[in-house]
Amino acid sequence: MPATAQSHTLFVQPDGSLWAWGDNQFGQLGDGTTRNRQFPVPILTGVQWQSISVGYRHSAGIRQDGTLWIWGNNEYGQLGNGTVVAKSAPTEIIPGSRWQSVAASATATVAVRQDGTLWVWGDQQPTPKQFGTLSTWQTVSAGERHYLALQQNGTLWTWGSNSSRQLGHETLASSAVPIQVKPGTLWKSIDAGGNQSIGIQQNGSLWHWGSFAPGGYSGNATPYEIQPTKKWLQASAGEFHVAAVQDNGALWTWGNNEFGQLGNGTTFMLRSYDNYIWENSHQVHPGSIWQYAVATGRHTLAVRQDGSLWSWGTNTAGQVGSATLFPVALSTAGQVLNATWRSVSTSSTHTVAVRQDGTLWTWGNNQRGQLGDGITTSRSVPVQLGNLTSWLSASAGPGYTVAIRQDGTLWSWGSNEFGQLGNGTTKDHHRPRQIDSLTQWRRWWSVSAGPGHVVALEEKGRLWSWGNNDQGQLGTGDKIRRLLPVYLSNGILQASPGQGYTVALAEDGTLLGCGLNSSGQLGNNSTTSLLTFNRIYLPQGTPGIWKEVKAGNQHTVGISKDGSLWTWGNNATGQLGTGTTANSLIPARIGTATTWQTLAAGPTHSAALQQDGSLWAWGDNTNGQLGMGNTDPLLQPTRVPGAGRWQTLTTNASSVGIQQNGSLWTWGSNTHGQLGNGSTTNQLAPRAIVQPTWQQVSAGYSFSAGLQSDGSLWTWGSNDNGQLGNSTTIGHSSPTQVAPGSKWKTMGCGWDHIAAIRQDGTLWGWGLAYIDFNHQPRVVPALVSADTTWRSVSTGYRYTMAIRRDGSLWGWGYNSFSGNVLPGAAWALFSPVPVMPGSKWKSVSAGHEHTAAIREDGTLWTWGENQHGLLGNGVLDLSQYGPVQVAPGSKWKSVSAGTVHTTAIREDGTLWAWGSVYFDLLGTGAQKYSIVPVQIAPGTTWQSVVTGRGYTLAVRQDGTSWAWGLNGIHQLGDGTATDRPAPVQLSSPTNWVSYAAGGSHALVIRADGTLWAWGNNQVGQLGQSPLGTVPLMLTLGNQVLTATPSAVAAAPALEAPLTAWPVPFGSTGVQVQLRPLQRGPAIISLLNATGRVLWQQTLYISAATTLTIPQTGSLPSGLYLLRLQQGTQQSVLRIVRE
Repeated sequence: MPATAQSHTLFVQPDGSLWAWGDNQFGQLGDGTTRNRQFPVPILTGVQWQSISVGYRHSAGIRQDGTLWIWGNNEYGQLGNGTVVAKSAPTEIIPGSRWQSVAASATATVAVRQDGTLWVWGDQQPTPKQFGTLSTWQTVSAGERHYLALQQNGTLWTWGSNSSRQLGHETLASSAVPIQVKPGTLWKSIDAGGNQSIGIQQNGSLWHWGSFAPGGYSGNATPYEIQPTKKWLQASAGEFHVAAVQDNGALWTWGNNEFGQLGNGTTFMLRSYDNYIWENSHQVHPGSIWQYAVATGRHTLAVRQDGSLWSWGTNTAGQVGSATLFPVALSTAGQVLNATWRSVSTSSTHTVAVRQDGTLWTWGNNQRGQLGDGITTSRSVPVQLGNLTSWLSASAGPGYTVAIRQDGTLWSWGSNEFGQLGNGTTKDHHRPRQIDSLTQWRRWWSVSAGPGHVVALEEKGRLWSWGNNDQGQLGTGDKIRRLLPVYLSNGILQASPGQGYTVALAEDGTLLGCGLNSSGQLGNNSTTSLLTFNRIYLPQGTPGIWKEVKAGNQHTVGISKDGSLWTWGNNATGQLGTGTTANSLIPARIGTATTWQTLAAGPTHSAALQQDGSLWAWGDNTNGQLGMGNTDPLLQPTRVPGAGRWQTLTTNASSVGIQQNGSLWTWGSNTHGQLGNGSTTNQLAPRAIVQPTWQQVSAGYSFSAGLQSDGSLWTWGSNDNGQLGNSTTIGHSSPTQVAPGSKWKTMGCGWDHIAAIRQDGTLWGWGLAYIDFNHQPRVVPALVSADTTWRSVSTGYRYTMAIRRDGSLWGWGYNSFSGNVLPGAAWALFSPVPVMPGSKWKSVSAGHEHTAAIREDGTLWTWGENQHGLLGNGVLDLSQYGPVQVAPGSKWKSVSAGTVHTTAIREDGTLWAWGSVYFDLLGTGAQKYSIVPVQIAPGTTWQSVVTGRGYTLAVRQDGTSWAWGLNGIHQLGDGTATDRPAPVQLSSPTNWVSYAAGGSHALVIRADGTLWAWGNNQVGQLGQSPLGTVPLMLTLGNQVLTATPSAVAAAPALEAPLTAWPVPFGSTGVQVQLRPLQRGPAIISLLNATGRVLWQQTLYISAATTLTIPQTGSLPSGLYLLRLQQGTQQSVLRIVRE
């Protein structure tokens, strides 16, 4: 189980192993260091632990043998070792004694021995002393400066500070001795946090006392029962919030939410402090079953029934393990669990969804710009909208979208003929624009897009509306449309817009509404419309208190407080589920079940989820929107076939749902690709949006390519010679598919071309691939060989090497003076020619202008340019016009030819390198270069290696990943720009299955199929915007990125951080204008094309500053990079010396 303090976390796994992460300033993690950890690290490997407790800056734990160990800060003697010296590793307390419970407060520690005695130390008492004479204590818990303890008879006792009534008796007086709480009651569990306390009695009731509020609110004087109708399994008190698990496994949080500790995706509360007990509660992942939760100072951890560990809240020192306002999984069964989708909404023609990582995805019709990508091209697969990871929710209306970010700001885009975008105009907008941007204090909680009007709630339940008002649906007392949000009411929990009307749920559970009522959709036994938003008085015999309400086109569905299902309004297609098609002017109960969880209302059909996660649907089914596998309408709720457990649901002409495992499913109408399955064909049953995972990756000098498991090929980055294969020479910063419909087997990226083998075995090439005699670039794949026996391919500087199934080696392209393709042949070969006919080859690697290949007998051969000792044959600066054997007598498993060095792995797993005359990058840590193979990291064994332009990536046999060499543009992925002369281990990503090193960027595919990228991103070769200093996931989960290709700008904007002139520059040098990314110190650097820093200066800039870079006029011709760094921000500009 986990234990958490304000800034560090400990976790005992089911196998008894202890893990820690977060703040470690005083050694409170127990790993023997004072280094903060953002990811879990093991503590005393091999030792099994029973329980743990964490204080403000110290930790304590009981091993399974009953011994007590403690570590961390010791300023107040809280370690109990007789000193005030901190310890960064666990130290045993009173050796030989056995313990059963321990609790750490801010400055002290309390513990119960197995003999039932209670002991305390700390608060300037550095040695343990028995507290009282009783030997009947069972368990203990500590808040900031107060304590709770249970005796073996189940009675509850408290002592310590009582400034916020946290001791649970009538006064504010503190107590130095235990005082019984609620005499006559028996308790089974307790927890103290901050200045509050919480406990569960043996009858399962949950009680709270003390204060949760930062400042002011003095809390409950005596224990107050939480939700008397519910039974509770476990509860935990943080500094200002609570997390508790019901006996049915439901997890709830309430209290302060300043740091996102409630896990609802925001940092604000829906209600005020004085109503915190339940009105502010949030159910975490409804439908999920939880074992227990721990509320810490300002973050929360919880464990699901499947054993997965989840965390959310503040992450100032990495204590959450992943900075997030929503629960994210840290681990499950030894692997990362990423529940992909959080929320989804669909209109009649497009769909919007937010993932757990806060990214927003859109797809379907885009005629009015409703996808938000700045154009009007429709998409039949999900497309990520921008690079933001801060979206909370989104709602799709007909032709437009509204969305909320996690900071509470509200945004809109798409069609706007009724003013539904809320920006004061009726002009369409194709990209997100903030609504009400002048009132930054307003923080929005929820928003819902209707057929032409919008309703939205800000924190504390204030309801606003805007857009079309032809039926009085805005509730303003008239029929005048509103182009800006207009305030309606406070105290609202939910609001739902229908066709010409609105319904809402108040805090007290009553219904409100306004607008059209021609079919009785307001449920007040009338057909008279209401122009003013007001309470709806329902007829006697219908529920008075509701839990949820949703509006369809002209019908309404609701769940009452007791969990029963009710419907009213139009019923022409059976959407009420009453078994008939007769309208109902009042709510009609559907069935007898009281287990309905949530619901959705489509235009002419309805759907709902029960508490067991089952999905039910009824009404119109013209497009298969009921998910039954047919188009037959249903007059009563019918369970949708399938064993999945559902979590959320939205429906229109199509339906979209998220299952509890985070998967996204769609069905129904698909005329505009709104189902996101890549087609425009209707789908009659739910089908998961599961895109293929990445299978192979390759990196060119400044572009990238990836092959997916379905055989599709994708490219991104620079495209000056058509190497992306997309029929243009315009670069793209996001992956675009090559020859859609084609199925590919393997591929390789060269300097500025690609060669690839299709699944039918034919060989293709594009870019500057030297396919014909005029050697002009090809912008789409061109057939190189129709022979269907090609097995593998490797590309270098405008030349290609390939092996057929019979083991024969072939090559073509630029042959240079050194014969890197075929020694002694012409300078260019425009079709494949055999190399060393009669030989059988296992693998080949094409470098810049040299080639390395391994025969089937395991011998290694090289040929071509040898300026840097690249051939490894003991000769320097002599090109070879015939293959020469490397290290005769050795047997080799793999080889990688780079620009200025070569690496290879022998059959015994040892790693060797050679070349690199001008750079200290072989990886030996000492030897600058070698013209024969030299071993890297003796004593280690390796799985694989790839060689880039002056740097190397490799994976050891134990699965760890390593990097070394040039790092001026962060190509090593270690978070620095420091060159590494010897291998350094990378922390993430792990479990590499395919990886590639380009000119100065790297790509990795993990075992879970995700694609990661880092390094130089000047022309979009990482597939995302920022220059990456550490690995960032390019694709999220198993979702294909098919974002709209955006041309890479050729010239800087007027306000660009870096501007240089003249470009190209000559002997007079270059001048640079800097515009600050932020006020403060800045580092300006000049780098060569391989990323090596040639010149660097630190200065303070607060306004535009012009510099002359010294000695640039004497630089040799070529490409150079200017880099501006300020804090974590940076900008890079390419410049060229003529």
